[in-house]
Amino acid sequence: DREKSSAAGIILARIVTYMSWFCNHKETHGGIKSIISGKVRCFVFQFALCAIVFILVLLLEMHTDMDIAAQDTLYNFSENRWAVTRALHKVWGRFFYTGFKGAVIAFGVVVVFVLAGPFFKTRLRPFRTSCLKIVLALALAPLCISSLKAVTHVYCPASLERYGGSKPYIRICESYPQGRTPSGRCFPAGHASGGFAFFILAFCFCRPRRRFLGFLCGLTPGWITGWYQMMRGEHFLSHTLAAMILAWAWRLCISTAMECAASRLRDRISCGRNGPSFEG
Repeated sequence: DREKSSAAGIILARIVTYMSWFCNHKETHGGIKSIISGKVRCFVFQFALCAIVFILVLLLEMHTDMDIAAQDTLYNFSENRWAVTRALHKVWGRFFYTGFKGAVIAFGVVVVFVLAGPFFKTRLRPFRTSCLKIVLALALAPLCISSLKAVTHVYCPASLERYGGSKPYIRICESYPQGRTPSGRCFPAGHASGGFAFFILAFCFCRPRRRFLGFLCGLTPGWITGWYQMMRGEHFLSHTLAAMILAWAWRLCISTAMECAASRLRDRISCGRNGPSFEG
């Protein structure tokens, strides 16, 4: 077992080393092709990393009791209730559920106004690209999550027989028993994806410190709302992990596509300025 573990570790280390070289290797040719190829390499590196971690989460969900073990700590079997009961949800939900949704919507509306601002005020022009990234992330991510929910057919913990519900515990790749209609819509976590949507802020800055702060702006609310839903019995741990990984991959696609398009546009108009960002 130790030999297998060490061999797997060596292989994983070599893969990560190669992918890091692939991302950081510089083109010998200058110009727009070098810029775009560098962005594409970084995209391939990060997207491949997201895919590897996502597959790992699926394997853990399918072959371990990770989800059940986590939910058992949040459910009181003697009293048949979750850590956050319906009575508590009426109070806490104002902040962590409906209040959070309202805050995300309000933030999106403000960003739309800022995006439209350059038509009226030129000083808002440097923020156009970043605002467009945020709008696309907030608008398209829920569609991605909803589409996956309609396909995976995974039930929420509160619906399962183990926790007082009436539905069987069916893993993602397992088939439903005869006579059971697949109707679950809980994988990935939808509510937490609203928090992870703010990962896009990490792609709106240029300086590493500000990028890290943008990353935390997505990670923190995503896990706060994700954990809150787990305490209600609305999602498993793997649901929140999957939402986080998909959120990052989705924001990566949006940012890379827009940056490559902006680089081509700057090359065409022979402009030496950097792309607009919040640091303008």
